[in-house]
Amino acid sequence: MARLAGEIWMELLRLDIAPWWQYVPSKLNVADIFSRPDKVSVGEQWSKQFSWKKVSPTKEFLPVARLLLQRPEVAWGELRTRLYGGRRR
Repeated sequence: MARLAGEIWMELLRLDIAPWWQYVPSKLNVADIFSRPDKVSVGEQWSKQFSWKKVSPTKEFLPVARLLLQRPEVAWGELRTRLYGGRRR
């Protein structure tokens, strides 16, 4: 889980995105629709209505995962610098 979180932060930083999260109770969280058995039909309906298609994140995360495995000091060095270096691009 920590590695996934690190990869997500690398992508957010690469795209110069400053995320903001807020707790939303599960019953009010539309993102939970696809993981809730009682909302499967709603998820299918929305997918058809908005022409949503499943997307695999593998293409985006594999290069970051390779960098983390092969040269973690490089991957984490840039992440740390961008998070705590006091500068934005």
